[in-house]
Amino acid sequence: MSNPLDTDAGSEMFASYENELKLVQADLNQKLDQIAEASGEQRKSAINNATSVLDEATELVSSTPQPTLMRHIKPHTNTRN
Repeated sequence: MSNPLDTDAGSEMFASYENELKLVQADLNQKLDQIAEASGEQRKSAINNATSVLDEATELVSSTPQPTLMRHIKPHTNTRN
């Protein structure tokens, strides 16, 4: 049985995950910048906002088909003798 991510539709689905993760990453970077610029209650609020975005990113990564991702990572070989 073939893996659905090995097809053009699978490639499109993976690209969709990648695009969504890039958007979440940009949002998280913006939230982190807000933390650096804030103080007091505004800083606490910015930290909570960043935590929410981080939770969203974690959920996205955990929903990505992991076995397929792992196949595309080239194994590291030790070249020392």
